[in-house]
Amino acid sequence: MSEAEHNNGLVKRCGFSGEFDNSSGFSYNCPTCNTVLSLLPDGPSISELLQRGLSEEKDRLKSPKA
Repeated sequence: MSEAEHNNGLVKRCGFSGEFDNSSGFSYNCPTCNTVLSLLPDGPSISELLQRGLSEEKDRLKSPKA
């Protein structure tokens, strides 16, 4: 949500939100006030998942087998 003046002062406050396909790598601008939209992740990134898996595998290999 943006609360500053945008679009030459025509828009005082903008509450636009939407879902866009981010697979293309482009950044998107708000259709109302033209500010760059922020990406809000909805879960762990691929990097975080890979790091977690590596850590779990290292822990599994360190633990003594019963």
